[in-house]
Amino acid sequence: MAEIIIAAGTPHTPLLAVEPEGWTLPEKEVTVKGGAVSSKFPPPSRSSTDLHYRDRTWSHADLAELRKDEDLQRFVNPAHHRDSYDRSFAAMDRIRQDIEAANPDVVIVVGDDHYEWFAFGASPALSIFNGNELTNYALSDEELAGGVGAHNTPMRLANQIVNRPKVDTPYPVKPEFATHLLQEVINDHFDPAEIPMQPVDPSGKPLHIPYAFSFVQRVVLKDKLIPMVPVLVNSYFPPITPPIKRCWEFGLSLGRAIRSYPEDLKVCVFAAGGMSHMVCDYDMDTRILDSIARKDGHAISTEPDELFRSGHSEIKEWITVAGIMQETNLDFELYDYVTAVRSEAGVGQGLAYGIWK
Repeated sequence: MAEIIIAAGTPHTPLLAVEPEGWTLPEKEVTVKGGAVSSKFPPPSRSSTDLHYRDRTWSHADLAELRKDEDLQRFVNPAHHRDSYDRSFAAMDRIRQDIEAANPDVVIVVGDDHYEWFAFGASPALSIFNGNELTNYALSDEELAGGVGAHNTPMRLANQIVNRPKVDTPYPVKPEFATHLLQEVINDHFDPAEIPMQPVDPSGKPLHIPYAFSFVQRVVLKDKLIPMVPVLVNSYFPPITPPIKRCWEFGLSLGRAIRSYPEDLKVCVFAAGGMSHMVCDYDMDTRILDSIARKDGHAISTEPDELFRSGHSEIKEWITVAGIMQETNLDFELYDYVTAVRSEAGVGQGLAYGIWK
């Protein structure tokens, strides 16, 4: 029977694709060619009027006024940014070493799409890739110059460059195992979409793997390619974002599906995303991480859904994996939690790195 032998969680943030000297929030974000940014997936700036924090949406100026007593400006300096950057890579090194020592046969990565695969048609709430082939394509000259879809600002393009190889690289997959997971969770009253092949754009050109998944293979595992099953949770883009309780229960169902696989298989599970962003919320992050460590399913599954908007929603990847791990004998250890605060309003990201073993 399949056995979950290890699990991990990290962010997949574009902040780690640039040196920390580039973290300071710009007055206004523009594309690498000087045009307007995506209205569906806008990056933050001091001109932002749609920053999600707690249960409201704020302008940068109003949010800075709300949080002025927190003195967040003290974190907006080169020393703090460098410390968070260095600690992030040190924590990912520990996680990679743990996974290499465990030597899994397959890694199930729970992540989300950022208009890479689902920009042109249907956008499922939950989906599982069970295709026979999965390729991380190199960037074309045109993409290197102008970006990839909505990933066309300087930081987002840097992130694409980090997450794409120099030459097209096939990634090993486990289609039979992925199909088993699909069948089992459907029998358990979930309805994920099947992704039987790498999606293509309207011209028939294959689309890039969502960077949540390439980040795990390239940045965390440093191209030690473990066969991968991508599980996509549409945390980011309403209206079909699954609620917190649904993500938790989907994780529980996936855990049962994994353990019911009849062949001997050593399984690693990976949460790729989070924590709070585009605005840092230390209290929210630490509360949820504590609930995960205590395996407090009630506390996790009853978090208010209205808190999980914008980048905060990627915490749902961690919650899904926490559900997968709930009925195992593996315990969660937080290796590190750092903040990348980019302005006095707290714009930035909470970055968590942890392991179940």
